[in-house]
Amino acid sequence: GPVRSASAGADTAAQDTFIARHVWSEAAMRMAALERLEDRARDVERTERLTNEQRTSDESGSARHQRGSARSTQEKRP
Repeated sequence: GPVRSASAGADTAAQDTFIARHVWSEAAMRMAALERLEDRARDVERTERLTNEQRTSDESGSARHQRGSARSTQEKRP
């Protein structure tokens, strides 16, 4: 009768809600995983950039130092 069909409708609605919630939580987990991957990629990029800047800085610093020491030895000669 009408009571049985009403409760069946409620069951279907509850099932739909459960499925929708499950799909949403899976999507949310995937989004979180993607965001973590993006964060990690940004960290790697930042680390590489800093490493390259440090290397460039070290190279230019050592080149300056070598030029400077070569100049100072020439100045010391009589």
